[in-house]
Amino acid sequence: MPPNKRKIPTPNDIPPDKWCDFRIDYESGMSLNQIAEKYFCDSRTVRAAIIQNRSSDSLGRRNAPTKLSSYEDRITSLLSRNNNYRSIHQMSMEITKQLRNAGYSGSERTVRNYLARTPYAQACVSKTLNPPIERG
Repeated sequence: MPPNKRKIPTPNDIPPDKWCDFRIDYESGMSLNQIAEKYFCDSRTVRAAIIQNRSSDSLGRRNAPTKLSSYEDRITSLLSRNNNYRSIHQMSMEITKQLRNAGYSGSERTVRNYLARTPYAQACVSKTLNPPIERG
């Protein structure tokens, strides 16, 4: 690294095999701006990630709870009571109505995205669309 550049205070207690991809690039001689261009982010983000040893795949992820997180148990309960939905959309519309009665203020789309990632919800829909064939 050229002597006129400031050195980032990197964590010394992390072995090289555990370095994040940003730090690997930085230690190989790339500038913060070059790394930022490579990963399509800001150089300040790169600097913070190097200091925190956070990888590029963690960019944009947040750990804050969503409006829906406090209703997940209720959704599971609603799914177990009724599993005759024809689509994830129909399921999310009905569940959102019931959640709104309980105080949920988020969108139906958020509920639909949550249900689309839930294996049980997907199984309920596929069971309705593909009933078992009775052979006799």
